[in-house]
Amino acid sequence: MTGMRILFAGSAADYRNATGGEGCLQAPFLFFCTVDAGDQLNSDVDIQLVPYRQYFVRMADTPVPPATCPILVSGPSNAMAEALACGCADYLVEPWSDDELLARAGRCACFALAGQEISFHGLQVRGPGGEKILGPDEAYLLRLLLANRRSGISRQHLASLLRLPEGGRAIDMRISRLRRYLQAISRNLSPGWLRSRRGVYCLTSSID
Repeated sequence: MTGMRILFAGSAADYRNATGGEGCLQAPFLFFCTVDAGDQLNSDVDIQLVPYRQYFVRMADTPVPPATCPILVSGPSNAMAEALACGCADYLVEPWSDDELLARAGRCACFALAGQEISFHGLQVRGPGGEKILGPDEAYLLRLLLANRRSGISRQHLASLLRLPEGGRAIDMRISRLRRYLQAISRNLSPGWLRSRRGVYCLTSSID
């Protein structure tokens, strides 16, 4: 969990209410944003924690904006099924504890790549073949791909969020570097874990 950065979409008072008044987590783990940060997230944030009403408003947008990091949703038990169906990474039933939040966030920081467990937070990726420190763009790219693993993410959105030209080879070069990083920390990894179809990049079924 070292280096994990969680952005709560609300105030410190909202956070304490969601934990039944017991929550005391603070920086460097937890940061607050009192406006909807759906398209304003700092690329260094690992997880966003969003109250369920705010999440449903965001998901009602057409088209739904791409997630910029995995999203945890907080709310009552009767909203869990709908939130999970909308694609959030996990759901916390209120009231929850700091320990539960950190455990769920840590779970979201791990993923399987061709059957190999990879942990990822901040700029660090670690797998069975070792660990690497990603460049800021490559870390943000991986976070975007993981956050949108169900629907994929378009080249246009990648260019906008990474602040790169949509044409040319800037995006391709960063994808190539990310492939090399993940190849280095895994064992006999096939390059087919990431595919592009009609300008949409998507993690393949080799990632569970």
